[in-house]
Amino acid sequence: MKWAYRGSMNEAQFWKNVDRHPTGCWPWMGTRSKGGYGRFGNGGRHYAHRFAASLVIPDWDDSKQACHHCDNPICVRPSHLFMGTPLDNIWDAAKKKRMVLPQPLRLTEEDVLEIRMRRIEPGVKLAKEFGVSQASISAIRHRKCWAWLK
Repeated sequence: MKWAYRGSMNEAQFWKNVDRHPTGCWPWMGTRSKGGYGRFGNGGRHYAHRFAASLVIPDWDDSKQACHHCDNPICVRPSHLFMGTPLDNIWDAAKKKRMVLPQPLRLTEEDVLEIRMRRIEPGVKLAKEFGVSQASISAIRHRKCWAWLK
């Protein structure tokens, strides 16, 4: 699925819509989404940064996301992009203090296993100890989150 964009724009046309600065980000000069990401193709259905990443990342997987090291949604500079899962993108944003993680993601796998082992202790006590809500403790205990963890 690497070249799903080919019918919409070729590589030469794509780079004509990019302002290539010698340093810093390369902003997309074409259409943008409400979130500020570069768009192109039939009704703007393709993301410019994903296309740029697919051109330079040899093992590009179209099921993954193109994430920004620079946190600039209009940037398409290949060296500013990396391939990752949605969770990789969330962790990257949280690490850079661009978002607050939902409470269950603040925990490690070891924390979750410990919470499950301490099932007779009150949820309110564990919630205070681990810095999450009682609802998060309950969701962990009932496998509504972290379900894959045995």
